[in-house]
Amino acid sequence: MHMNHFKVTSMLLMMTAMSLVSCGADNHSLSDSTSDSGVESSSSSVVSTSIDEPSASTSTSTSTSTSASPSTSTSSADYYAPISDSLSGSSLSTALHNLTLSKHTFYCTYGDIRYQFGSSDADPNVKGNAIYFYSRASQTSTWDSQKLIFNREHVWPQSLSGGLYSDVNNSYKGAGSDLHHIRPEYTGVNGNRGNTTFGEITGSFSYLSGEVTTQTKISGSVIEVQDAIKGDVARILLYLYLHYYSGFGNTNTYTSSSFTLNRVVSAGSLDNAIALMIKWNKLDPVDSLEEARNTYVSSYQGNKNPFIDHPEYACRIWGNTNSATQALCA
Repeated sequence: MHMNHFKVTSMLLMMTAMSLVSCGADNHSLSDSTSDSGVESSSSSVVSTSIDEPSASTSTSTSTSTSASPSTSTSSADYYAPISDSLSGSSLSTALHNLTLSKHTFYCTYGDIRYQFGSSDADPNVKGNAIYFYSRASQTSTWDSQKLIFNREHVWPQSLSGGLYSDVNNSYKGAGSDLHHIRPEYTGVNGNRGNTTFGEITGSFSYLSGEVTTQTKISGSVIEVQDAIKGDVARILLYLYLHYYSGFGNTNTYTSSSFTLNRVVSAGSLDNAIALMIKWNKLDPVDSLEEARNTYVSSYQGNKNPFIDHPEYACRIWGNTNSATQALCA
């Protein structure tokens, strides 16, 4: 059962309006998808098995800083006004790629990200908590470099970025610090995820774990997230691919010709990787938390994730890629 959309969105918009303090960055360098090192387990976490109704945690720590940006919120209708309903295939991907580049006006640093999760990933039921990505735990959103309860998770790992963001530190800007991309997660869970690719596991597996045991399967170098966040993963990866792969249209400092989806999706080919992400996009529809997050992030950095506002764009762009996508999009 979904949360009240108005309640969640209103709360995050209020947080955006209150974001008046700019955050600084320290010189704490990070490496690959394990990000920061050091683990301190929290004994007060409660794991939620549903993205829609996260359980309340006994932890009530509050975030101490939220970064303000020059971006402003734009209504969905106005934002997508340049995108004609008649567009499809490569014409639509080019139009959305160019729109995303033009709307992404504030590239925050990786250091800035530390202080955003209390707004971007806020648990609407527990003040000061964020919902961690794989574990679905409601836990503190307060960044403390001395007690690294959570990390900044690259859903698309750094080592699989084709060199686009292979060396990320707190002053870095780009795909590796895009708030639509980076999610909070327990330090140990994040570290154990490592640079595994996304796929479907049919043989033996264990569950991704750390401070808690998640519902994400892991086997060798592949993980399969629980159904409740398969759509979230698909829409994050499709967004990153559309935004930062230079082959779709205009280019800038942050785009690359080597940033292809099959680097992070284990499906045998680019076409099959696209098919799997379309499958996950349809399996797990957008929910109110994802919508509220998209609203907050767009107010922070200027651009939206089009696959959250319009999940159907995936089929309109790639529906004729192969027989699998044709069947999924029929």
